[in-house]
Amino acid sequence: KDPRTNAELRTALKSSDEVEQFNAVSTIAYREYTAENAAALLEYLKSGRGTRRVNNIAVWALGELHAHEAKEYLQTLIGNDNFDQYEVTKAIKKIKGEIPKPFWRK
Repeated sequence: KDPRTNAELRTALKSSDEVEQFNAVSTIAYREYTAENAAALLEYLKSGRGTRRVNNIAVWALGELHAHEAKEYLQTLIGNDNFDQYEVTKAIKKIKGEIPKPFWRK
């Protein structure tokens, strides 16, 4: 129930504080999909500023959002030891529709 707007959450992804990044990523994952949020998560992953822990949460968040624009990038992470391969594979499956969306997500 984070009261911040999506724009504020996207700005928080640029914070140097790991907890702030983590909270922003996890909150975005539970919000309704927007292209801006998906793009911000992708930018975050590509920037290299996140810790392994938060990067894996960002991968999970992209899967939760079923962010189709992330599929190609996520596929490049297969075999990358800096990312949890289970989360990468699961996110790709969610985006492909092989794992259904939760009942509360449209």
